[in-house]
Amino acid sequence: MPDPPATAAQRRSRIIRQALSVGFAVAPFGVVFGVACAEAGLSWLDAAGFSMLTVAASPSPAR
Repeated sequence: MPDPPATAAQRRSRIIRQALSVGFAVAPFGVVFGVACAEAGLSWLDAAGFSMLTVAASPSPAR
């Protein structure tokens, strides 16, 4: 027998759990990138621009 449809609160809770898990997985990479940029003497603006260019130029896995 199929499960009953999820309520709005259940869907919201599931979305928040998934978002937090992705955030906890990606946050250490951001910290390491920030430390590397600081050690290289980049300003926060340089680091943000480099990060945006890197993400924008990365190939999409959905191709």
